[in-house]
Amino acid sequence: MLTTIHRIILWPRRDGLEPRQLTFRPDTVNVITGQSGTGKSALISIVDYALGSNKCAIPVGLIRDTVAWFGVQLKLGDRFLLLSRRNPEGHVASGEMFMQDTATDDVPAILKKNANVDEVKAQLDRIARLPAVDFRGGDAQQSFDARPSFRDMAAFNFQPQHIVANPHTLFFKADTEEHRRKLANVLPFVLGAITVEQMQTRRRLQEIERQLERLRDSYEVRQSTIRNIYEELQGHFVRAKEVGIIDSAVTQLESWGIDEYAHALREGVQRTQAGEILLGPGVTAEAVLELTRTSGQEEELARQLGRARSRLARIEQLQSTAIGYGGELAHQAKRLEGLGWFEDHVSKRNACPLCGTQNDSATQELEQLRRVASEAGRVSARLDTAPQVLDKELRETRNAILDLESRLTRMRRRMRTLDDESLKLTERRQRLSEVYRFAGQLEQMLANYDAADKGADLTRQIVDAERERDALRKQLDPSNQRRREDDALGQISETMGHYAAILDLERKQDRATISVTNLAIRVASHDGRDDYLWEIGSGENWVGYHLAAMLSLHEFFLTQTWSPVPSFLMLDQPSQVYFPERWPEDPTKIGYAQPPRQPALDDDDIIGVRRIFETLTNAIERTSQLLQIIVTDHAGRITWQGLPVYVVEEWRTGRGDFLIPDAWLK
Repeated sequence: MLTTIHRIILWPRRDGLEPRQLTFRPDTVNVITGQSGTGKSALISIVDYALGSNKCAIPVGLIRDTVAWFGVQLKLGDRFLLLSRRNPEGHVASGEMFMQDTATDDVPAILKKNANVDEVKAQLDRIARLPAVDFRGGDAQQSFDARPSFRDMAAFNFQPQHIVANPHTLFFKADTEEHRRKLANVLPFVLGAITVEQMQTRRRLQEIERQLERLRDSYEVRQSTIRNIYEELQGHFVRAKEVGIIDSAVTQLESWGIDEYAHALREGVQRTQAGEILLGPGVTAEAVLELTRTSGQEEELARQLGRARSRLARIEQLQSTAIGYGGELAHQAKRLEGLGWFEDHVSKRNACPLCGTQNDSATQELEQLRRVASEAGRVSARLDTAPQVLDKELRETRNAILDLESRLTRMRRRMRTLDDESLKLTERRQRLSEVYRFAGQLEQMLANYDAADKGADLTRQIVDAERERDALRKQLDPSNQRRREDDALGQISETMGHYAAILDLERKQDRATISVTNLAIRVASHDGRDDYLWEIGSGENWVGYHLAAMLSLHEFFLTQTWSPVPSFLMLDQPSQVYFPERWPEDPTKIGYAQPPRQPALDDDDIIGVRRIFETLTNAIERTSQLLQIIVTDHAGRITWQGLPVYVVEEWRTGRGDFLIPDAWLK
């Protein structure tokens, strides 16, 4: 995303004063150089705060005491976006902001709140074209799984003083666990390994899986209704043969389903309506036989249910006993904790430790105790696996009981259909009027069955949903993501080697890469071992690999069709490993015993810092001036002399204002 910093702006608390403005060029290395205590290191915190950070990291003291609003003006192509945020005063941060999107870079002298932090973040997310989809497909349970935001991109834009030479942390704010876990999701996203389409596919997959669950539940309800109708039709089939609606020669088969029973009953009803009643011999006896057979099946199901319930009770009792026994074993194990120490001391002598008598009884007793402790350990180990086994048995037994209860209920419902309560009822069945009445009931039942939803439409929907689910899962093949990630990291590693050579790092010949898992730099040695940055000595290596990694990442981002990462990089004090305290030409602070030495052009420290600026200017050239770099440092002009570097301001005594102008302090 071609977004650079046009200005950093401070609005004073006092009336009648002009805003303090620092203007930067978009296509070069911008440098603000100066002595310590002038406000250089606060610039990253100011930009970060104006871009919506959760906390204000601007130093407490002179800056907060004199500034009312902190702002940054971004250049977005041919537009300028001004974002300003009120001084938090005594709070962690302020939610009051001013936002201005214009075609000119005008800066208002007085600000009045017209937005809040959430509105500004939403606008920045839209500008970065970030998807409104969580990394887990729209079902994020943790903040680090939430959708990528513009705020996450700050990890690639800022290298403050405590990060730029840190061997343990590569990215801005990645020194906290929450930010690290979020960045572990964001880094593959900005590398193109996780695409927007992939995130949308993951969300669609979750929607399909939820839809499938609902469809299957609905289908199961329909099938339960069909099963009830099936059992009723089975019972009515026997009765229909008994009263002559169905020919006694028709025998149901084990393979018959509901459609076969419905077909046989429908033919019988049609014959009855035509005046044909087939009351054959032996149909009543056949009905009784069917009732007897069904009764036997009901009794067997009842016995199975009784055995299952007894088994459930025994398992629950055994589970309770195992828990209690395990607790007792743990208690006994604690009592034997000192056995090893006692045995070590007693085994060295045969004398009784209490009375001094020479014998081996103590050793024998300890041997017996050791056997007891060993056996207790073996039993305890076996008990450790008992809960899982018992839980599985308990779950399976309960499921079996539910199944048996359901089958028993259906069997008893069928028996009620078949049962002849009295001879009188049997006689009534034989009356012609009762036969026709029963035929009418059958006709109505069959009509209801014909009109009932058999679940065919649900079946089609389930098949279609499963087909789409399988296709989505194939698209989300993790191997594709790993391949894209490896390709991107390979490109970045090659570029890191280029910058390592300019910086003349100690292991410039070894392949360096970024570990997505650890969010760290690792360097491969000639013997195949990978060394992380914290395992490689020298602050020069640390800051060098930080610069190589960040410049390589931005070079990669700028080769993409679209990247949500703004095209600027702010570095604070990259020369600190060469001049940790101050620039030698700066005034001596109180407490320094020696006067400042004058640096020489052939000084190794000067040469080391110059390599840094050579690397930065080379990055500008390699990115066709699309990358903006802002450096705040106490190093002087001698380190970049002759290089295409733009000096924004120099904050040294007698050479103009510092971050807070002198006029604001009078």
